[in-house]
Amino acid sequence: MSDNVLVSVVIPTYNRYKYLKGAISTFANVESDEIEFVIQDNTEDNSEILGFLKDYDDKRIKYFHKSEHISVVENSNMAIENSKGEYVIFIGDDDTVCSSLVQAAKFCRKHEIDTCISELPGFNWPDMQFKGRETQANLFLTKKISGKVRRINTEKQVRFALKYADGIPEDMPRVYHGLTSRKCLDQIKEKTGSYFPGPSPDMASSLAISLFARKAVYISDYLMVSGYGFKSARGEGNRQAHYGKISEKPWLPKDTEEKWDKEIPRIFSGETIIAESLSRCLRALGREDLLKRYSYGILYAVFFVRHAEARGYMLYFLIKKPVRVLKFFAGIIKRKQYIRYYQKTHTGKNYKEFNGVSTLADAQRIVYDERKKIVEYSFK
Repeated sequence: MSDNVLVSVVIPTYNRYKYLKGAISTFANVESDEIEFVIQDNTEDNSEILGFLKDYDDKRIKYFHKSEHISVVENSNMAIENSKGEYVIFIGDDDTVCSSLVQAAKFCRKHEIDTCISELPGFNWPDMQFKGRETQANLFLTKKISGKVRRINTEKQVRFALKYADGIPEDMPRVYHGLTSRKCLDQIKEKTGSYFPGPSPDMASSLAISLFARKAVYISDYLMVSGYGFKSARGEGNRQAHYGKISEKPWLPKDTEEKWDKEIPRIFSGETIIAESLSRCLRALGREDLLKRYSYGILYAVFFVRHAEARGYMLYFLIKKPVRVLKFFAGIIKRKQYIRYYQKTHTGKNYKEFNGVSTLADAQRIVYDERKKIVEYSFK
């Protein structure tokens, strides 16, 4: 393996060896000596994975272990600290990457691009469950990719995230499922003390990267495969189980509840943890000016609609401050505007689906075959 690592694929993991083994089995299919796979394991007893790794003579795989329980943010920070690549991509232990990732990194280096995102094929692991219906393991991806590259207006993405307050905009830069330069990541850590200045690594890093990156792009290609297993956040969301008390989420940093934004309902859900991570990130960066523009009202409206079992709590939270009630009703209106915008902009986005794909390695192979015609990238 070359001493000069271009791409580091970092995989923080905790007690999910079934998925991790599947991911590791796909690494041999990535044909490059300019890539490394950094596994940062926080499972207490790691004897199972150590035995599994003995069968893999791949010097690109770097394994690190810490048995003492730490938060997902700490584990993710350690993963990046133990990596060496000029560019970094953070993936889940149920995901994998394709050889095209190295091609994209070379393009980014040549054109001095700080961060890039791409199309994201999705693979449902065989254990994936959807509330109220059965589903086969399957792979789904956008029908058309072109290799074309377009610039991303990061300021616009930040404004969008603040205005609509419902997750990470699809064009927002990220290190989770996106390539980002180490230089950009190091600037974030120098400013905030963490690569992930918030309790949810995806939103915290995405917002920070958007504020630090000088040049961000979207590449019309498949660089990785996003896996969705039973234990993943998406898996919990599909079963409507991604919800509960903050204190019952041991993977969160210890001070999460203590530092929780007073204008966000003090309960864990996909919506509130993303909102809290956005809030925490902006405070860590000293950008309270942007936080003042955050649409708490849409957050209230979305939470109220999606969590019927918590509506009593939400109403109590709202009436404690009359201004929250006003924001709530304004949020309902804005939410409807967002839905109309989304439907208008996504009308023609068609997906190709492969049913019966049973392993992540099979999904990886199909995805890479689907993009073989792309020889090089070019700006629009």
